[in-house]
Amino acid sequence: ASGADLAALRRVGAPDLGPDEIRAIQGVLEATGAKAELEARIDELVNEARKALDEIGLSPTAHAALTELAGYIATRDT
Repeated sequence: ASGADLAALRRVGAPDLGPDEIRAIQGVLEATGAKAELEARIDELVNEARKALDEIGLSPTAHAALTELAGYIATRDT
């Protein structure tokens, strides 16, 4: 990222971000592949968590609830 993209990224976390700035930041994250890379990493971590749940001997109810929770957390929008 360079130029206007870097300026947009420097505003990340600013308490006074406006809708246009948020869209600009989102655009940079998309264009640079950062969003796709993060989503792939989230998928990897969810798969690791599900495998761990399979191995620790939880009750079926606890296993189902935690598996569902892992999926929900990974795919929520906010």
